Amino acid sequence: MKKGLLVVLITLCLGIPTLYAEKNTAHYRKNGDGTVKDTKTGILWQEKDGGEMNWEEAKSYCKNLKLGGQEWRLPSIEELRTLVEGCKKGRIGGEYCASYKGSGEKGFYWQKGVWDYQGDKYGFFWSSSPYIESTAFAWVIHFYDGSFGYSFETIKNFVRCTGAGQ
Repeated sequence: MKKGLLVVLITLCLGIPTLYAEKNTAHYRKNGDGTVKDTKTGILWQEKDGGEMNWEEAKSYCKNLKLGGQEWRLPSIEELRTLVEGCKKGRIGGEYCASYKGSGEKGFYWQKGVWDYQGDKYGFFWSSSPYIESTAFAWVIHFYDGSFGYSFETIKNFVRCTGAGQ
């Protein structure tokens, strides 16, 4: 009897967070004006990515974006990490999940059917967060494996802006 109870407890301890993480993804609301509201975090997002550009161009692009009557900015790395779905490692640390095994389009670790993305298979997205150890880098999210890292500011990566009032 004790062995059976132990198995049930281990299953519950390991299974509930996994089930919760996988099923609790219906928290995005498309607003019909090119924006998406994350009802869990309260963050407003640009639905369609802004294409590829370097870091300075990305910051300028978001600042000048005219969409949904909002002011926009490039999201912080913490905000951008909230978009990672189905890869607990990527949300917690710099570790990564199996490449192209997410439930989103192209196997990305984001919610399927929410984001308009026409880019390549790598899907690195800029954050506004500079990499403290070197002024030549800024933080990015790699949606193909759920990880985050840093990129040269002169490299072209994708952009998804967030509402400036967030």
